[in-house]
Amino acid sequence: VMSPQRVRTIIRTESMRAYNAALVEQYDEIPEVTEYEWTAARGSRTCLACLALDGERYTDKAEIPGRHPLCRCTISPVPENEYQSVKDYFARRGTAEEWMRKRSPADIRRHFPSEDAYQAFMRGDLTLKDFLGESHSKVWGTSIRQKSGREALEGLSVPKVADIPTPPK
Repeated sequence: VMSPQRVRTIIRTESMRAYNAALVEQYDEIPEVTEYEWTAARGSRTCLACLALDGERYTDKAEIPGRHPLCRCTISPVPENEYQSVKDYFARRGTAEEWMRKRSPADIRRHFPSEDAYQAFMRGDLTLKDFLGESHSKVWGTSIRQKSGREALEGLSVPKVADIPTPPK
């Protein structure tokens, strides 16, 4: 027996999958659409993996990554000869990283899985792409996921917050 929360998760996830699949099918019918763009639902609940993909473009719909459970991102059409209004919209929107850095420190911190990962991002040692991972499931297929702070920090030779000595007062 599934819990009500699990049922809601499946319904919301599959509804968004169907919605996005229908969007891409509609875009396929428009000859001017030659690319697809990942559009993250920028907000406090948006994971770092989705923000890392925000603005990524795909010429082949098979290249579009699978979504994780409860993903709210969509796929936007990119016309062959981008209309000026479309160019202006994306220029005004900026990148997800620019959006993130305009937030308050508390808002930014809430997105990160650990203090060390947050500090590394703020110093510029990590980018949003460093938090982009993949999950593989026999049932659900391949989908994106947010890496843990430890995974994102692997390979960096920067000190952890806990290892930085506190200056004397």
